[in-house]
Order: sequence, then C-alpha cells, then structure tokens
Amino acid sequence: TKLILLDSLLQEICKVGGTRFEANYRKKMLRLAVICTMLLAGCTGNEDIDYDEDYYAYDDYNETSYKYNDLDEDYEYQYNFEYDENDYNSENPEFISEETEVLVDRGNTARLVCRVNNLGGMLISWKKMSADSSPVYISMGETLMLHDRRISVSVTESSSTLTLALLEEKDTGVYQCEVSSKPPLVQQHRVEIRSPARVEILDIPESKELLLTEGDSLNLECQGFGDPDPKIYWSRASSLLPDGSGRLDSSRLEYRSVGGKHAGTYVCTGDNGFGQPSRDAVHVLVKYAPEILLHDEFTESGELELVCVVKGYPEVSVSWSRGDRDLDSRVKNLEVNGKHILSIPSPNKNDIGIYTCTAENSQGMVHAVLEIQDSEKLSEVELAPTEEEEVLAETTQTKVEAEEVEEETSEEVTDAVEETITENQADNTDPVSEIQEELAEVESFIQKEVFPNSATSSNLTFYTFIFYLYFLLKRIRF
Repeated sequence: TKLILLDSLLQEICKVGGTRFEANYRKKMLRLAVICTMLLAGCTGNEDIDYDEDYYAYDDYNETSYKYNDLDEDYEYQYNFEYDENDYNSENPEFISEETEVLVDRGNTARLVCRVNNLGGMLISWKKMSADSSPVYISMGETLMLHDRRISVSVTESSSTLTLALLEEKDTGVYQCEVSSKPPLVQQHRVEIRSPARVEILDIPESKELLLTEGDSLNLECQGFGDPDPKIYWSRASSLLPDGSGRLDSSRLEYRSVGGKHAGTYVCTGDNGFGQPSRDAVHVLVKYAPEILLHDEFTESGELELVCVVKGYPEVSVSWSRGDRDLDSRVKNLEVNGKHILSIPSPNKNDIGIYTCTAENSQGMVHAVLEIQDSEKLSEVELAPTEEEEVLAETTQTKVEAEEVEEETSEEVTDAVEETITENQADNTDPVSEIQEELAEVESFIQKEVFPNSATSSNLTFYTFIFYLYFLLKRIRF
C-alpha cells in the first residue's frame, strides 16, 4: 500500500512539471513525496521501505547533459494549472470555538468540539497531555491512533469532535486540539470526572466507640474520596461542638484534654456536590466524676419539685437528704428523663430547710445543696405538741372515758346492789357489812398487786370500783 501511494504521488509530480522540470528540482520533489507518503501511511523513521532503485534512478539527469528530444529549444511552454482556492487559502486559520472544562459523571460520555475558521486543507489532530506533559496522540484527521472502542472522532470541513464514552478515572486530564498550520494552532480542553463523595474516620474501633478518661486527648481524622475531592467538616449529633460552634471545616478534630463536655457522637461529613453527602460517625465516651445542676420549681398542681440534673459516666447513683431531719413520708422521689426529682405535695412552711442531692460513680462523689426558703406559696401549719402536752392530753382523755363509763354503769350497779340487799334480807344477813368487806378486800388486792407504787388515789378508787363491780355482777349472775 505504501509503495502504491508513493508511485501515485510521483506520477502526479511528473504530470504537473512536465518534461521541462529540471532534474535537480525533481529530485527535491521526490524526497518530499517520500516524506509525505511516510507521514500519510503512518510510518516511522525506523521502518524500512523497499522500492526499486533502478525504477526511480534520477542520478542520470543533470543540468548539462539532459536533452529534450521532442522539443525545440525556442518552444515556449504554456502552463494551464487549475487549483481550488479553499486548498490554498491565504488567510490564517483561527479557532471559533472556546476552550472548555467538562465535568462529567463517571460512566457517562464527554464530547470535545474544536471549530476552526479558514481551515482549508489543513488537518485537526487530538492529543492528551500525560502527567509529565508529554503528548499522547489520539487522532490525526479522521484517523484514530489509539485502539480504544470508547473513543471516536467525527470531522467536518471546519471542525473536529472527540467523543469519549464510558468515562473512567484514567480519562481525566487535559486534551489538546491542534491545527496543522505553521506554526500550529493549539486549543486546550479539560475533562473532569465526578464520583460521589465518600468519607471514612481513620483508626477507630469497628464498634465505632471510643472510651476515654477525663484528661485524655482526643484526635480524630477523616479521609475523603471522590471526584472532585469532597469538602470535609466535623459536627456533633444533637448538640454543638464543645467550643460552642456548629461545625469545624477541617479533616482533623483535636482536643488536648477531654472532660464530660466532650462526650457525644461526632460526625464527619463530606460533600463534593455530586450525589448525597457522605457521613461517618464515632461515639466518644468519657469517664468522669458526676456533675450536678440543681433547682426548684412549683408545678401547676401546686407541688414543690426539687430537680437534680446529673451527668457522669459510668452510671451515677443519686440520693436525697434533708439537713435538719429525715425526709417527710409524703415526699416522693422520682426519675424522669434523666432528672432526679424530689416532689413535695401540698408544701407548707414545715418544709422549709436545706436539701442535698448526692451523686456518686466510680470516678467520684459530688453534692449539691438547695435551700427552701419561706414563700407565700407555702401554706401555714400548726406546731406539733410537745411530749408533756401529749401525756397530759392522754391522761385527760382517759379520765373522760372513765367518767363516761361510770355514769353509764351507775344505774346498773345501783339496781344490782338493791337486788342483793333484798336477797340478804331474805337470808337474814347484813348486806352493807358484806359489801364493805368485799370492797376492802378488792382495794387491798389492787394496791398490793396492780399498783404497788405509782397508782394515785383517784386511779385506785376507780379501778377498785371496776373490779368490785365485776365480781358483784358475777355474783349476782350466779
């Protein structure tokens, strides 16, 4: 094929020059034809081209010995050569398309267009610049120089379009459109491939939990992936960062000395504008002594609540106490949403005092004190009686009850005595003497056996009367 092209080109040169071309000029044209044919056929300098040297032997021609056999020396040759003005445009070519930067999703197609004014018969080639800035030729005119089915070139009289299908990471880079002018015109295009962002927190346990002790340092690093590179920032779930900010625009999160306020779930977020943002999280646990916040409040129902909010890790035990006395039996100890509440129903001035909330875990023990002061919301309360007043009241109550019993049974006793007297008269006995003797015996028994030391005269008479009444009734019955 190469020899055929070379032969055809030589024949065309001979036709144009005719027999009047000088031999030296024809040698130069021959060399030019060989070079052009090698370029068009895709040859390199290392390839050997075989041709018959005798067939193309031009060494016999020279300016002095060459004879024109059929032509008179005075013959004037008339040139009649026609050419297309588009092939030999005197105006310089120029780009009418702009340099572009194409951002395409992975797996999609990118099209790079190069439009040239006054292109004429010149060629447009495409090449990609490698990492070391050396060019890799893709096409020359309509001819592809890379064997990749994903790449194609379409050419018109004034443009060339490079199509890259099913884009991969390796297709990212700079592409150049070059016009074969002298000097060559070059236009640059860039292809960037987008892939969704992905982030990963480095060097953390698979459980996604970190256990620290108060005073330790916290160092977290988040790595982002994607094209373009994602923007990375840190935040904390359900709360602000320890310094009070909402987010930290950095791939690293560092705290030299942690405490209870540093505990929580830290979230790394990466976003490159393609697809949904990517997130990774780690839960940080900090072992620290309990921290207490204490306050009091009145509820709508009128109850007084002492609220003890406790934070700490590991688990904290909480208890309530009152400085001047034990807690009242009506007080309720509740736990609601992590709050430890001492609820006092119908609070009164007797509830005034100092209350202490105590919290304890393996890291330490802390106390918080709250004083309940006098308030118009506290109702008045009667003072409790002293011990002497309680004894006196009990004695008085006993006497009242005894008098009531004596009054209720006096009539029955009288009736019984009269009945006994009647019976004794029938038996010729003295009932008064008999009753007096029995009373004396009962009184003597009570004084010696029941109340040998402490019975008063009134109590002795009362109990003597009761015992005698019992025996008398028993005697009457039998």
